[in-house]
Amino acid sequence: MVANDIKALNNELRLSLSKLISKNQQELEVVNSTLKVIEKQLDEEDIYSPVDGVIYKINKSATTHGGVIQAADLLFEIKPKVKTMLADVKIPPKYRDQIYLDEAVKLDVQSIIQQK
Repeated sequence: MVANDIKALNNELRLSLSKLISKNQQELEVVNSTLKVIEKQLDEEDIYSPVDGVIYKINKSATTHGGVIQAADLLFEIKPKVKTMLADVKIPPKYRDQIYLDEAVKLDVQSIIQQK
């Protein structure tokens, strides 16, 4: 009789633990799902610069908490780390005889248009 009671208690304990494990697995799935959503939101909040450099000016729109930032808003001004830059420029024909291969030039950029 004692052996039967032990078996019954063992089975009851196994059933109880099985239900508890199942419940915990369901809760874990919900938590993992929530975690994935939060991680995605965090990834979308990261801002990446197209150039390596040091931020030397933070504009007012970058420090607005809870505000909406438009695509054209200037957030930071970055000083590039490179000493020389490579530019793809179009030279008017009348100046082409004054430019030579591998020669340093001074370039005045009046506006930058970014294309994707």
